[in-house]
Amino acid sequence: MSQTVCYISAVFQDPRQEAQIPTNYSLHWKTANSEHGHAISGTSLNWLIHREDFSHHDKIRVWVQAKNQHGSARSEEVVFNTEDIIKPPPPTVTAMHQDPLEIHWTSTCNQLQGTCDVRHRTEAEQVWPEWENGFHSSYTFDDHRPCTVYEFQVRCACGRGLPSDWSAIQRIQGTETTPVGELDIWRDCRISKETSDCILMWKRLPMHRACGFILGYEVRLYYSNNTVELVNVSTAEPEGRLDCNEMQCRFNPSLKNVLSISVSAYNAHGATEPSKLVIPISGKDKNEQAIDLKMNEENLTVSWDLPSQLSDNLKEYVVQYKQECSQDQAFDWIKVNKSQRTAFFKGQFKKYTPYRVSLFTVSNGGEVHHLSSLIGYSLQKTPSRVPLFQVSSIAATHVTLLWKDVPPCEQYGVILYYQIGVAGQKVYNASAHDEDKTFKLPHLSPGQGYEVWIRAVNVAGPGENATTSFETEEKFAYVPVLLGILSLFVCVCFFCVAFSPCRSEKSCAWGDKVPDPRNSHIFRDMKHQINDPKSWICVPIFNEAHPEISLLEVVEIPLKASKSSLEKTSDADELSRPLVRKGSSQMDCQDDQRDDVVIEENHRTDHKYGRQAYSKMVDSDEDKEDSWSSEEEQCTSGYEKHFMPTPLEILMEWQPDEQGLQQVLQLLKDSQSPNTVTQRAVQQKLEQLNQFPDFNNYLIFVLTRLKTEDEPTRSLSGLILKNNVKAHYQNFPPTVADFIKQECLNNIGDPSPLIRATIGILITTIASKGELQTWPELLPQLCNLLNSEDYNTCEGSFGALQKICEDSSELLDSDALNRPLNIMIPKFLQFFKHCSPKIRSHAIACVNQFIIGRAQALMDHIDTFIESLFALAADEDSEVRKNVCRALVMLLEVRIDRLIPHMHSIIAYMLQRTQDPDENVALEACEFWLTLAEQPICKEMLSGHLVQLTPILVNGMKYSEIDIILLKGDVEEDEAVPDSDQDIKPRFHKSRTVTLQHEGGEDEEGEDIEEDDDDDDDTLSDWNLRKCSAAALDVLANVFRDDLLPHLLPLLKGLLFHPDWVIKESGILVLGAIAEGCMQGMVPYLPELIPHLIQCLCDKKALVRSIACWTLSRYAHWVVSQPPDSYLKPLMTELLKRILDGNKRVQEAACSAFATLEEEACTELVPYLSFILDTLVFAFGKYQHKNLLILYDAIGTLADSVGHHLNQPEYIQKLMPPLIAKWNELKDEDKDLFPLLECLSSVATALQSGFLPYCEPVYQRCVTLVQKTLAQAMMYNQHPDQYEAPDKDFMIVALDLLSGLAEGLGGHVEQLVARSNIMTLLFQCMQDTMPEVRQSSFALLGDLTKACFLHVKPCIAEFMPILGLNLNPEFISVCNNATWAIGEISMQMGAEMQPYVGMVLPHLVEIINRPNTPKTLLENTAITIGRLGYVCPQEVAPQLQQFIRPWCTSLRNIRDNEEKDSAFRGICVMIGVNPAGVVQDFIFFCDAVASWVNPKDDLRDMFYKILHGFKDQVGEENWQQFSEQFPPLLKERLSACYGV
Repeated sequence: MSQTVCYISAVFQDPRQEAQIPTNYSLHWKTANSEHGHAISGTSLNWLIHREDFSHHDKIRVWVQAKNQHGSARSEEVVFNTEDIIKPPPPTVTAMHQDPLEIHWTSTCNQLQGTCDVRHRTEAEQVWPEWENGFHSSYTFDDHRPCTVYEFQVRCACGRGLPSDWSAIQRIQGTETTPVGELDIWRDCRISKETSDCILMWKRLPMHRACGFILGYEVRLYYSNNTVELVNVSTAEPEGRLDCNEMQCRFNPSLKNVLSISVSAYNAHGATEPSKLVIPISGKDKNEQAIDLKMNEENLTVSWDLPSQLSDNLKEYVVQYKQECSQDQAFDWIKVNKSQRTAFFKGQFKKYTPYRVSLFTVSNGGEVHHLSSLIGYSLQKTPSRVPLFQVSSIAATHVTLLWKDVPPCEQYGVILYYQIGVAGQKVYNASAHDEDKTFKLPHLSPGQGYEVWIRAVNVAGPGENATTSFETEEKFAYVPVLLGILSLFVCVCFFCVAFSPCRSEKSCAWGDKVPDPRNSHIFRDMKHQINDPKSWICVPIFNEAHPEISLLEVVEIPLKASKSSLEKTSDADELSRPLVRKGSSQMDCQDDQRDDVVIEENHRTDHKYGRQAYSKMVDSDEDKEDSWSSEEEQCTSGYEKHFMPTPLEILMEWQPDEQGLQQVLQLLKDSQSPNTVTQRAVQQKLEQLNQFPDFNNYLIFVLTRLKTEDEPTRSLSGLILKNNVKAHYQNFPPTVADFIKQECLNNIGDPSPLIRATIGILITTIASKGELQTWPELLPQLCNLLNSEDYNTCEGSFGALQKICEDSSELLDSDALNRPLNIMIPKFLQFFKHCSPKIRSHAIACVNQFIIGRAQALMDHIDTFIESLFALAADEDSEVRKNVCRALVMLLEVRIDRLIPHMHSIIAYMLQRTQDPDENVALEACEFWLTLAEQPICKEMLSGHLVQLTPILVNGMKYSEIDIILLKGDVEEDEAVPDSDQDIKPRFHKSRTVTLQHEGGEDEEGEDIEEDDDDDDDTLSDWNLRKCSAAALDVLANVFRDDLLPHLLPLLKGLLFHPDWVIKESGILVLGAIAEGCMQGMVPYLPELIPHLIQCLCDKKALVRSIACWTLSRYAHWVVSQPPDSYLKPLMTELLKRILDGNKRVQEAACSAFATLEEEACTELVPYLSFILDTLVFAFGKYQHKNLLILYDAIGTLADSVGHHLNQPEYIQKLMPPLIAKWNELKDEDKDLFPLLECLSSVATALQSGFLPYCEPVYQRCVTLVQKTLAQAMMYNQHPDQYEAPDKDFMIVALDLLSGLAEGLGGHVEQLVARSNIMTLLFQCMQDTMPEVRQSSFALLGDLTKACFLHVKPCIAEFMPILGLNLNPEFISVCNNATWAIGEISMQMGAEMQPYVGMVLPHLVEIINRPNTPKTLLENTAITIGRLGYVCPQEVAPQLQQFIRPWCTSLRNIRDNEEKDSAFRGICVMIGVNPAGVVQDFIFFCDAVASWVNPKDDLRDMFYKILHGFKDQVGEENWQQFSEQFPPLLKERLSACYGV
């Protein structure tokens, strides 16, 4: 109660209250000496006694009376004095002294009656310590430190009254001493201009570093003439040389000719160390490093990428910003450590105003280097009109337009591009970044008038149009000029032929025609190859500004014998330019796949070449400045001789040029070098060479013909060619493609296994490019080669066929190739008996490719196939045994009918093979148990073999020696080792699906969700015997349940307590694997096992601690069901310790296990929240990249589990700063945003209003992510050849976080929505082609409808048709969220929903009657139908009979909540309008009514009237007959609650 008492709050409890019995309560009070009292009544358990209803300085007696149908009761009286609850205002601090350190204050309380509390801390401390009490008007600080700033607060209480609020924070400094540290100095030298006019500024020292009053500054200026000037500036009398505000000081004297500066601050006790800075040399710096900006009106975050190797001379980075278009010279800066890549500014950033942000480096010597600058905006709006727009030149069919940029101060945002359009015609996009602001407008009609417009576009949209008009020239206006040029051309040609020196040394005789390469930009790159500087004279010179490859001139050259495309050159560095000709076909040389040139298909090649093999070829319209001069042109060069083949060359067999061949070989050898510089040079040369198809001839030649070369080089050549085929085969000239094919078939039997394998890879790659249809001789020739007596030829052909079968199995069984399998399958089966194990293995592997697809050719020979497999069961070759096991596993899935007669023999065989000494064979055999567990016959067939199988699987669950090596099992502490990129799995965001809560406490997550329940060794990514054995035991436990335990428990005891950690670890894994299937049978043993597992969390071996985390998570449900102190608290304590373990694997396992525990425990964790948050927040500073992502999940799960209990100031202060710091650190394109956004979405929902201080920058960034992604998608859709498709996951995860904000903040989100364009963006997202985007959009729409409908309502007419179109159950989650959003809109619209009912109701009725509809969708559909009926009963009730039965069954298991309440009110209203619609299914309505635990009173009355109305209508006798159909529980509940 405040000084003038406003109210008294009275809260009470009724321990005997029964939910189903309505009870009325009345609160009574009167003064102690009065008989006249007051009372208020109702059903609430808390009341307010207002100020006018009681007197001050008096005692009050208060009591409560309760009354229901069974009687009444009265509580005991409570007596209290209103004077005691007066809360005075905070005290006022009147004085502070430094010696001694003392404070004084005044209070409204009498000193004799009141006392005061004091608390203090240093300025650097974040938390207030315990306060001291018992003071009256002053307090003296003991043991204070010099040069330390203290903060303090005081509060007072009058007598027995309430204490006041704490006073405002006051600061006082300890004893003065010499200033500490250095000044933070910086300069702005206008880096964008040709000047060194600099402004020098420094930041004032904070109190704790100033250590007293700063009297002035000493500035030393070091000039270029080696003189030094000392300037002493007093803060008391700066004399115009110094301007200071609260934060900064600006030094006004000129810095002309100054090379460097040092500045120090001084007080009465001394000075700081001088801060030094070097002034840069004048001139314009270039942007050397990309920076990224994120801005809003209060925050600016700048980020950049660190160089691959930090320089030892680098001291720090400096980030500076200043407002452009301002006369004010002020700026601000931050200095950050050289290892950081993010800087954060707080400030007031004006909307629509450009800020120039610059990044610098500072060396240890003080030298400053500018890296980059970028313009940023806190908020953008559409730009102003282009100031100048005109036509610079006009032709008959095109014009060239010229314009000036929008002035920087009128751009109001970053100009993305300019749009140019002709009225009613196509709109063109022009670059905003080219200095040349011109555009060639094509495709115009001669002699016609046009009006064109231009506008600038930024992220806020397009600006105002600027227009200009023109008229194109008549079509034949240029004919006279053309005739004059043609005449001049003829004269020049005659002169060249008559006087050319080629007539002596080089013949220009006319032979075959080839394209003239001068018009090719590729040839420009080869101009240094020209040997004869005079040979240009014989070629007519055309001054074509933009020559195109497609318009090459034709010249004559004499016929020659067939030669290669590679020619000797005169350059010393022979591989510094393209060596191969540009063919007549144009190639897309971008390798989208970016495959390694050498891949793992080549097991014997140790060197890998892992860079992108191609870049985009320079287009003919690019590189305009690189024009030719006549001195560099010639008649015939090495390019024409060897890169432009004649018809005779095509007919003759291709032969390489020796010099060129040697260069290619050297390139291949260089590419195997581990040296990074060499690799980069090779990459550049490959990008050049890959522009020429002739290069592929050299590659196949090296692979197949150069048998004297080492095998790795030859194989590498083939694999580079394979990548070329993969990326560009459609652009290969037919002669090149045919040459490669023929070489492959001719050399498939190479003596080297490595080369045979490489050729096989190349053949199947060509076949996968659609060549099986156009290479008809391939399959027959390979099959014929299988009959070769030469082993190499047979094996090479089989290897190629195996790869073709793997890649093209469906095509081989199709009519497109006339079903070659009809011949191939019998052929393969013949080779099952071949003498070579390699051939036998190939044959089985080929046939195996067609089992899953049930190829008819194989089904026709299935019995022969199975008999052949049985014959090979005991083969000595491990590869053969592996393929036999693989075949039997697949047959078990598709043709179990053929295996059942032999099943016991097969099981006995698989038991042997699961113990095979070759782990690859054992792994294939172990897959058999996984597949068998899915078959109905499993229990029958396997019961008699469990005694043998169980120990085999358990034994397979031990780590092998190689596993331990790969997992670094002997490394106990590796938390300081940074994660490599391959350690981190790609993350994919799952869009938000709206679900309802069910009885029993479980939420429906949607039927299509698969839980990732990996166990222990995720980083050992390959599927291995240990994982397969554990998975098999898991599924078998689910089949046999507790029947498995008699075979397992005797083994478990010996494993779990074994001294060998490897065996002990496997036992813990076994215990976890059976948790789900054998839980009931394990319950009696868990009181002993759980403490043992908790103890294992402290094991000295990291792998034991890791697996113990996982296994304990599997039993979390049982742990939570026991008293908390028994198992939950000890488990939680140890898991939190393991979260901070020194081993990264243990950290990961503990984090994941704790997330599972959070899901099971929910609010049971509330008492321990402080301890939990301390641990999780501490992990932020400890974790490497990979585990940080898992930590986000653990925090998000915690928020979901404890909900609003997290909304406490103490918890918020712990949790939010590190999350927001990570948020500011990540760039918009960083996929680490996915888990962080998911985490923040959960946190925002849980914190509710507690998230308000953080909501605006988070909200704005989400909106920016959505806006940026939509803009990228638009540009990609318009120009797919110029832009990459955006990753829409960024938009999806941003939409989901916005949903979380809307749900958590409720009405508080309204101001954020009002200041943004989210409704416009949402309209676009709702129509996106990607279902996940629409799914998240509809979730956000529903949440915004609940939180701030005033912004949604104006858009309803546009939104409702889109929602109606998305009521398509083909996309379950999209349909679900659209349905839910319609229901929320209905509740807000009320009767105004009537125009839209017909738009959505037919779809909803169809969905609710659709068979196999997922439960979540059925429930949301029922809720929405009920809500529509509630607001528009006349429109919905006529269809009641069509949906009442599935409606009732869908909602009977939903918990009591507001959504269920509104839906049932709707159904009751509809029954009132159309009672006949429910008659046939009234029993289902009764069942749905009985599902309510505690309906509101008025809803209960609605149920009562409907039930009794129906009973009265049919009569007592009929009702009795009808109610006899009820299950006993339903009959009992209706009788007890509604009297029927």
